[in-house]
Amino acid sequence: MRVINIIDRADQVNFGIWNAAIFTAACLEDSYNISSEVWLPPGAPSLPEGRYFQYEIPSVSLSAIPSVLNERNLNSKTDIIVTHGCWQYPTIWGNQLSKQGYIWIVLPQGMLEPWSMQQKKWKKFIYFHLREKIMLHRATIIRAVGRPERDNLRRLFPEQQVMLIPNGVDLIEAVEKPRGKFSVLFLSRLHHKKGVILLVQAWVKSLLNNQPNYELVIAGPDEGEQEKILAVLNQSTNIRLLGPVYGAEKEELLKRCHFFALPSFSEGFPTAVLEGINYGLKPLISKNCNFPELSEAGHAVALEPDVHQIIYTLNQLTHFNFDDLEKQAIQARLFLSQHYTTPVIAANQHELYQQLIDEHISRAQAVAAMRY
Repeated sequence: MRVINIIDRADQVNFGIWNAAIFTAACLEDSYNISSEVWLPPGAPSLPEGRYFQYEIPSVSLSAIPSVLNERNLNSKTDIIVTHGCWQYPTIWGNQLSKQGYIWIVLPQGMLEPWSMQQKKWKKFIYFHLREKIMLHRATIIRAVGRPERDNLRRLFPEQQVMLIPNGVDLIEAVEKPRGKFSVLFLSRLHHKKGVILLVQAWVKSLLNNQPNYELVIAGPDEGEQEKILAVLNQSTNIRLLGPVYGAEKEELLKRCHFFALPSFSEGFPTAVLEGINYGLKPLISKNCNFPELSEAGHAVALEPDVHQIIYTLNQLTHFNFDDLEKQAIQARLFLSQHYTTPVIAANQHELYQQLIDEHISRAQAVAAMRY
């Protein structure tokens, strides 16, 4: 069995989507003999080395599909197509390959969530109803990565099978946190959707502003919010704006911070929050992060995308101490290990893939029997 992951971008800004496509590849191969491929558009940067095959398609045009199928020697009986995201060529290719008899799994990755659909509203409305929705109706199954997203997708596609399998992370060794000062980390794109400017505006009005025992660290590539953040920085001595951080620099940042803040307006499922828990950070997240399980289990603090509510939450951080945070981090990591680590997610994927293959074969056998 092969799983063919088709993605439209492979740059760091698109980390959440392409990482979701590859993070279980080694486990799927070692535990279930399932090999993984990632198909990239022409000119896309290479992904990190891993236990998967990277293939750059010659063109996003549908006319390239026959040669690609031949070159990669695909088999519609044993290979599964998984497309990540919406609005781009992966959906078009998934639709076409479905017509050719392939199993097609769609992961919208939060792109069909209500808030996201309101951005460029009319353009998306028209394209969704005239094209995208029609193509997605051909999908064998639609996979949600968060419980609220699953419920939303079931409303959008009442006749489709929608299954929830979240994203996950590789569990690392527990991290011992520094105790000099409390660091609140925002680690994401500096985009309006993420609520970062609201966080900064709230910080300068909170009890934490200009306090030497606290700091707000903002890291991520700019997507329209950096100038607004810079305009506020002169009101604070304990906000640090780092810009994009990746690799070892990102790991070191996670190791030394204590809280992970994401007052987002919309997420599919924020893998970054899982990373924060993995490194021992206490999540401060909005309900729009689509991770209600975390709050229900008592491992998250509400941080809704509203300045007054963020101020209230930030002020409550003065009640935390390092010992309490350490104990809470242990419990949160246990929760993570039970539900959101690579072996758990890979097992769920394998169960789904095997079920779809078995059903596919049964249907083919039934059709063949009817011919005789």
